[in-house]
Amino acid sequence: MQNQHSFFIAQKEYCTDLKGIIEYLQEKIEVGNMCLTCENKKTKDFQSGDAVRHHMIDRGHTFMKTENGFEEYEKFYDFSALFEEKLKEQNNVVPGIEFEKVKVYVNEK
Repeated sequence: MQNQHSFFIAQKEYCTDLKGIIEYLQEKIEVGNMCLTCENKKTKDFQSGDAVRHHMIDRGHTFMKTENGFEEYEKFYDFSALFEEKLKEQNNVVPGIEFEKVKVYVNEK
């Protein structure tokens, strides 16, 4: 997928269900006829998944929309390791506290 279409999974190292997220994204394209990046804003409605794929490749929309966070994809990710790492960097870790799955918004700019 990355080599053929230049598409990549954002923050792949924190993705806990790669198969699930790929199926979810594929369903958005194939069933919903939706571009993953622009979500069909300022474009015509697509009639097929094939038309969506052509649009995505032609426009360079070969990435997941994450500028507002990962809320849409949260069931496929676990950022608790990142959260713990950031707290350690700030010396805010309390010994003995276990981290569970947390919501983290990552600014990729």
